[in-house]
Amino acid sequence: MTTDRQDDTATGLLGKLTPKRPPWQVMVTGNSDTPISSDTVAALGRILDLMPGVGHLTLETEGGRVLNVTRDFRSFYLDEVDRKIAAIFGADPQITGIRFPKHTATPDDPHWSPTGKARAAIAASRKAGDITPDEAIQKLKALHSGEQEHGAKDD
Repeated sequence: MTTDRQDDTATGLLGKLTPKRPPWQVMVTGNSDTPISSDTVAALGRILDLMPGVGHLTLETEGGRVLNVTRDFRSFYLDEVDRKIAAIFGADPQITGIRFPKHTATPDDPHWSPTGKARAAIAASRKAGDITPDEAIQKLKALHSGEQEHGAKDD
């Protein structure tokens, strides 16, 4: 049998819990003249959360315009993915590759993305002071100009 005090303590602890946020945010791009509401962005985020196998959505708008909806991962999460990949190769040298949708990570290229090695080189150059922040941004934009959403599963 529980006492009221124990129930209050458990309820109090549960009330203090905060829901875990995904490591991504919704990114909407396209050519619509009318912005979409924050409620719609939140609903799209929940759809992507509930359907992890869906890499992107396309919203059709008036006049035949479209908006593309994808997950935008924060860079420090993706850097952590690369660190975990490198750790796997370090711990188990018998593993020679990890296949991702658009790239196979190898011990010589331990990145989830086909542009991972180049991104790492740009970051190292920026950290060493060899290039300015603006130069790094320009190099990253050029690098990613043709790359789709991170880790899309429905390509």
